[in-house]
Amino acid sequence: MNSKKSRYKHSNPTKTSQPIPVKVNGENKTDDSNGDKEVSNQMRPIGGWFKKLGEPLTVVTLLLFLATGALYFATRDLVHDAEKTAERQLRAYLVLDEANITRFVAGQTIEFHGIIRNTGQTPAYDIDGYTGIMYDAFPLPYPFPVISTAGFQESRAVLGRDQVVHARIPTKPAPTQETIDAINAGKMAVYVFGRVTYRDAFGIGRYTNYRLFYSRPNEGAGLLSPLGKEGNEAN
Repeated sequence: MNSKKSRYKHSNPTKTSQPIPVKVNGENKTDDSNGDKEVSNQMRPIGGWFKKLGEPLTVVTLLLFLATGALYFATRDLVHDAEKTAERQLRAYLVLDEANITRFVAGQTIEFHGIIRNTGQTPAYDIDGYTGIMYDAFPLPYPFPVISTAGFQESRAVLGRDQVVHARIPTKPAPTQETIDAINAGKMAVYVFGRVTYRDAFGIGRYTNYRLFYSRPNEGAGLLSPLGKEGNEAN
């Protein structure tokens, strides 16, 4: 007896599923719901996070984290500013407290005497420096010298609060009467310059520069005056 062939084809279970064609408004469309489901499954973790962000406890935790970070940076800046303020208030300051021409006579060397004082609250260490003196035309017709080999007469390893170090130096050639008259008339001047270096209690290297001139002493009560901003600096 001949067996009848089945009118239906058996589906192949190993064959991958294909999009099912569907007619919509007379046009063939494919049902790609499987692909949509796959994308939906991939986005599910992200959606879960957004859902968690909407929970009150998560929002509070996030705000607390941000506030803690802001407080950390604010505290760090405050501590840094406080340290700098303490350093400015407590550090050593070496300044040229007094500056005088102690001898100004024809036939004798002109002598400068300077007093450098620590006006800070803590000691200064490893004090070193130099002082130079000369007389020449006023104003000076060439660049001002900035280095002298004449050091301080007193070498100090430590200079405490309100303590002083002296700088004395005479001119090498003694002035003639003509030179003295020119200085009194303002045509010449005595020039004094120097630098003191030291280390403060915080281990920072410091310096003080000074540059002065002495001319027309009868009009200026015999005082030295700073010769501009350049050469009169400190850190």
